[in-house]
Amino acid sequence: MTQDWMGLGRSMSTLVVLGALLAGCASGVPGGSGSPPNEVPTSSQEASQSSKIADEDKKASAGNTTKFDGLEPYVTLEGEDKFGHYHTMVTKLTYAIRGNALERVEYDEDDEPDVRAEGVFNNDVEGDGAFKCTERGAAYNQATMWYPYTGLLVHGGSLTGVMQTGGSPRATVVMDERSEVGELWVKRETTPFVFAGCVGPHEVQRGHRTRAGFVQAGDRLSVQVPGQRKPLQVRLPRDPQVYVGLEFSNGQAALAPARIVLVTVDVPRKRLVLQYQVSFPVNTSLAKATLLETLTAEELAERGDRSPQAHENFKRANRAIFTHLAKCKPATSPVNDVCLQPNAALTKHLTLLGD
Repeated sequence: MTQDWMGLGRSMSTLVVLGALLAGCASGVPGGSGSPPNEVPTSSQEASQSSKIADEDKKASAGNTTKFDGLEPYVTLEGEDKFGHYHTMVTKLTYAIRGNALERVEYDEDDEPDVRAEGVFNNDVEGDGAFKCTERGAAYNQATMWYPYTGLLVHGGSLTGVMQTGGSPRATVVMDERSEVGELWVKRETTPFVFAGCVGPHEVQRGHRTRAGFVQAGDRLSVQVPGQRKPLQVRLPRDPQVYVGLEFSNGQAALAPARIVLVTVDVPRKRLVLQYQVSFPVNTSLAKATLLETLTAEELAERGDRSPQAHENFKRANRAIFTHLAKCKPATSPVNDVCLQPNAALTKHLTLLGD
């Protein structure tokens, strides 16, 4: 069943499996590199202790490096903290900002377009180096295993608001505290999840995050640009959707959407980068995990060169996937995504592809 049902999405290129930071803080203490603990918010004792244990016993399984083929690469992380023992998959999608429209920029290490895609890190970066701003952003933001909300960072302008598809504002808060190494968090919070203040290679002194949950496809960001009367409007694309496909040893499958945990807007470069993340517990019955993205209408049309019955099965399975993903509610921890439980009904739809 593997190759058939994966034909419903574009598989991304796999990179090595890396060690990771956990629960938003490497040490459990924002500003821990040079700032006295009593001057900054600190994580709970449980989170701090679990992070210390994980740093000592961190395991990183070696994976095969796949040559980039124009599809976005991703990394799979493994860690253990107060939430449990789990995997996290991370990827980024890059878009060129063309006025108020967006144009997808796919990753190609040999290409040099006017707007270059921001790649992922394919090796561990430790200590303060994880907060260094590079062409790939900051390693810290990628290596953090779990974020419960979306960070919003802008270079060359100021975020003035986020509107949902229906026209109501999405609540955000200002990350108004910055450590010496570049961590950003909300000052009044006592157990913050922190972000590295980087938009590509550029440092930013402050940022925003959603008050709760994640930004969604169709949300519109308003960015005030110095010298411009009207704010820049950046609407997050509805297509494609990034999701994970899990296959279990009993033949059943599970699918769940990845969430946007970081949005960066580089105004001078006219570039939008979306970082996606999805987590699931380590499970001995899990046979395979793959990060995919939904097909566009054009790509779906190209799949029509098959028998009428096979094409009908394909369309039915594709509808089942979209319906399933749309019903998935965001997980509240990296180990409790109910959509990533083996799903007999969904597996039945996917099995049709092999008939």
